[in-house]
Amino acid sequence: KQTLNSPSLIIEIQGMCNENVVVTRDRVTLRGTNPALDGIHAVSNATQTDAALWVRGAHQVVVENLKLTGGFTGLLATEASTPSLRMVNCRSEGNAAYGVALETSLLEAEDTVLTSNGNYNAGVFSGADVFCGIPANVSGTSNCSLYPKA
Repeated sequence: KQTLNSPSLIIEIQGMCNENVVVTRDRVTLRGTNPALDGIHAVSNATQTDAALWVRGAHQVVVENLKLTGGFTGLLATEASTPSLRMVNCRSEGNAAYGVALETSLLEAEDTVLTSNGNYNAGVFSGADVFCGIPANVSGTSNCSLYPKA
């Protein structure tokens, strides 16, 4: 496990990456140039942990200009909180259950769209929180599930 003082790691993604990605290291940036062209397409989507991107216990993770698709969840964040997980100019769509699912996590979303996902575009569980900066958009208020903090 890295510490909050670890050097930053920037991973450039060009095109669609076909795999389920798990980030457990602090201070990681996953960066594309255009969410219409660059992103992560999950190869499996049967269970909750089959996310296109699972941020598991990592801090200071940034996802920029990427599409997250094809998973049970586009972005699953578990125990990824202060300092926060950020999505900037991203799209999470075409996932079996959730666009974003947060468990004991904090997400800051900016210029990000969550739409056309199976059950809910956003699920916030067990002490989690989401801050959508303008103009982030969770499509359709009836398609958003926010559960109270524990």
